[in-house]
Amino acid sequence: MYFLITLIRNLLFDLNILRSRTYDEVCVVCVGNIRVGGTGKTPMTEYLISSLKEEFELVVISLGYKRKTKGLKEVQVSDDASAVGDEPLQMKKKFPDVHFFVNKDRNFAIDYIRKNLPQVRLILLDDAFQYRRTAPNVTVLLTEYNRPYFKDKVIPYGRLREGQKSAERADFIVVTKCPDNLSADDKQRFCSQLRLLSNQRVFFSKICYDESTLPMDCSKLLFVAGIDNPQPAVEFLRSKGFDTELKKYPDHHTYTLKDYEEIKRLAGNERRIITTEKDAVRLEGSGLTFCVLKIRNETDNNFLNILKDELRRHIGS
Repeated sequence: MYFLITLIRNLLFDLNILRSRTYDEVCVVCVGNIRVGGTGKTPMTEYLISSLKEEFELVVISLGYKRKTKGLKEVQVSDDASAVGDEPLQMKKKFPDVHFFVNKDRNFAIDYIRKNLPQVRLILLDDAFQYRRTAPNVTVLLTEYNRPYFKDKVIPYGRLREGQKSAERADFIVVTKCPDNLSADDKQRFCSQLRLLSNQRVFFSKICYDESTLPMDCSKLLFVAGIDNPQPAVEFLRSKGFDTELKKYPDHHTYTLKDYEEIKRLAGNERRIITTEKDAVRLEGSGLTFCVLKIRNETDNNFLNILKDELRRHIGS
């Protein structure tokens, strides 16, 4: 039933029965995925912000998943995650000089930006692959190397938000969380299963952990993680010699006083608490002392160079 609903909805957009809005005054870039959670979307969005913000005046629009507020809101560094969502707040703290907005209606947000920030020429739509009411100029689709969409099924039989054929809407497909030792043959085998259109390009990326954020005065860690798949981070911590115990919560988990007490109990006097950047903004005010394991995305330069050329073509600079 879910597959049928998404199939019909996409067909209505493809036939222009349901309309997508286009924008000539700004270049709109959509970053998203087909699978629910775990594709490395936030690190990729941060990578794009960091790589593009010096050349292009840009703004980021997110849904603000699980926020308790409604309507259009600009994210401030001083905000609480419950007001704007954990990922937008995480990114705002990392890039305080960039404007971030949260709103369910992306077109409304774009209209506001065009009116109030006329200098903006580039808009990044964070997690908007399924938002078809806006027609992006460039679409970047992410798929995880170990959990690719071509090996998955639509909810409830799998974790896909829509059918695999939807990937045809993408201009760039970025394979995320690749192993360090990925060979040219491995890449070729992977690409052969994507069933690419002639206009689509594929690039490979990996997650890098910032070792400078690791505690040097403690060998035992409690890794607190409210993310889809914390296992790669746990394996990294253990590879660095840390005796690591995992306490996993649901993705985008809202922490409570009961959770704080549970985390304190599990850590005890021996284990140092370490958490993700996304969880850190939700644990603010908890009274817990914790380290933050920072990560970054690495994609080969060809992707960035080709993407910039595409953006310049649309923006006209």
